[in-house]
Amino acid sequence: MNNKIVIAIIVGTLIIGGFFYISRINQSSPNSFITPTNTVADNCDDPQIKGNISSSGEKIYHVPGGQYYDVTQINESKGEMWFCTEEEAISTGWRESLR
Repeated sequence: MNNKIVIAIIVGTLIIGGFFYISRINQSSPNSFITPTNTVADNCDDPQIKGNISSSGEKIYHVPGGQYYDVTQINESKGEMWFCTEEEAISTGWRESLR
């Protein structure tokens, strides 16, 4: 068999395999960065306060309008979560962002 054909088959197989892998990841773990599902309380339908864990392990919450609110992404698999009120965040051990 021609070497170019063998290479084309291998590359094609890797590409198709990669698409299937990505598809399986998206099905098994929905994008938790966008959809708030991990909340402390179920008393509101649209939690807006982001509970983020810093690289040093500190639990910090961000409110809309805060300096880092828009760039903060929530990764629920790391224990980060959404809150309905600041009181919920504080009562569960999170502190307000300094900015």
